[in-house]
Amino acid sequence: MEENHSFTMNPEPKLAPPGAGLPFLTALLARYITGPLIAANSDWDKNANHFEQLNHKILLELQGLDPGLLEQKVLVPPQAGLEDSSRYWSISMTLEHLCIVNAAMKRVILALGNGIAPEGEASTAAVKPAGQTPSSQVVQEFSAQVATLNDDLTKGVKDRTSKIRFKHPWFGPMTARQWQWLLHAHAGVHLKQIRAIKRGFEK
Repeated sequence: MEENHSFTMNPEPKLAPPGAGLPFLTALLARYITGPLIAANSDWDKNANHFEQLNHKILLELQGLDPGLLEQKVLVPPQAGLEDSSRYWSISMTLEHLCIVNAAMKRVILALGNGIAPEGEASTAAVKPAGQTPSSQVVQEFSAQVATLNDDLTKGVKDRTSKIRFKHPWFGPMTARQWQWLLHAHAGVHLKQIRAIKRGFEK
């Protein structure tokens, strides 16, 4: 089957609501394979290295783009790990989302890695970007955040093997190690999205 590489920039397309989740089979894979097998058996230091490399690639993708392009919304084709409601974002909105999610996951990992079960619940609908912050500020905040996040976790997590869990809406209950794996997996999804948005500029 050929992949659909078409892009449009139509105003406000009809998409699924925030928090609608993943397609059924993808959701099953996330809950019963990716979370309990891949993420649970991942290597912490390798995860950290992958996270650093992906963020470096994201920052490279931003080079030479003026604020107008950073703030231009583009509808990208469906991709693995991306909710339908997230397909019509700008690069700036994608970075804003990364900042929100990285900060939330950092809090969860630090808590779990110190034997503390976080209060509340994780929600994909609650971490969507508002898209109101100037792109220059978003880029600065993202750059500053990813420059220190790995070090903050290295210094702050006391027990990488802690069995305390916090539920993710797609992957189910996850340990600090699983959430730390998700940092780079999530960055990889949105690196692909940023590249797809840039291809949309050419249409």
